[in-house]
Amino acid sequence: MRKFQSLDRTARSDQSDTTLATVHQNTITGVAIFSGEKSNCSSISTCGADSQLVIWNFKLLEQSVSDLRLS
Repeated sequence: MRKFQSLDRTARSDQSDTTLATVHQNTITGVAIFSGEKSNCSSISTCGADSQLVIWNFKLLEQSVSDLRLS
C-alpha cells in the first residue's frame, strides 16, 4: 500500500519509506489501562490505524530511557 501512496504523491517509486522507526506505523487511535489501577497503572495498551495492538510496560520504558541525557 505504501508503494502506491508513494507513487501517487511523488510520481515515482520510493522504497525508503516502507517502514518507520516507530512501533506504530500510523496514527494511535486508542489508549487503555492494561494492568493496574488508574492511580497506579503499570502498563497500558495502544491500538493504531495500522491494526497493531501494543502493550507498554512503564518499568521497562523507565529503564530504557534512564540513561538519556540532554546536551
